[in-house]
Amino acid sequence: MIEIADANDLDLPDNVVTHPAIQNLEVIAHDVVSWSNELYSYDIEQAAGQDANLISVAQNPSSS
Repeated sequence: MIEIADANDLDLPDNVVTHPAIQNLEVIAHDVVSWSNELYSYDIEQAAGQDANLISVAQNPSSS
């Protein structure tokens, strides 16, 4: 969230940037982007013989 503000030259006040709701949104947004990347790259990584994807780890927790 903060990166979006920085990229668009928005000057957000400190009380907005440090607000717990904004902090939580930033964490959630990061999770959504990360998991989307994992879902997108899963087949590609499997075809390349890689198993470092979070989906692979979640499917086989004892092997991590």
